[in-house]
Amino acid sequence: MKLSKGSVFLRVVVLAVLGSSIALNTILYSRAKRYYIEVNQTRLDPFGLNEYPTNLQQVTKTDRTRIVFFGDSRAASWNPPNISEYEFINRGIGSQTSVQTIQRFAAHVTPLKPNIIIIQVGVNDLKTIALFPDRRDAIVANCKANIRRIVEESKNLGAAAIVTTIYSSDELHLNEQGYAILNQPLSQLLNSMERKKIKN
Repeated sequence: MKLSKGSVFLRVVVLAVLGSSIALNTILYSRAKRYYIEVNQTRLDPFGLNEYPTNLQQVTKTDRTRIVFFGDSRAASWNPPNISEYEFINRGIGSQTSVQTIQRFAAHVTPLKPNIIIIQVGVNDLKTIALFPDRRDAIVANCKANIRRIVEESKNLGAAAIVTTIYSSDELHLNEQGYAILNQPLSQLLNSMERKKIKN
């Protein structure tokens, strides 16, 4: 039996809709599964203490200036500038809020004995404002207070604290080119700090 052009077109449309529906549901399922895993990981380890070695018995000694990137996923994704005088260590964890990061500072940062700590955190706090608009002022105030605590903890270690802007690109993250651009002023700042240290 020969199908009419209209019937063929209708079948093609139905198959296309079914294919799109399957693809969309696959994506949604994948995201839901990832979110479910993240939620339960947070329940088991709310501060992410198991993400990195803690309470290091012996920190490798180095003559280079040790710099730690500390904070959320934007810190975790930060590829440092290629400067031989510095040793870069990353202690960022995705999806964390400022209160989570401050709770793991002693475990993940203190044992490293850093000279400089680059702090990139806060956007996940601010994301919750859309869910709890009536708590906006409290969320912002708590975020600022937690960042100040991280800065104070850094100073207590004798480390310089660099607090970066809560920037956004593709909603939350910079791409590789973005980090490369960000590393330019960072390199200039580090060189400036090094010159001041030499003068003193």
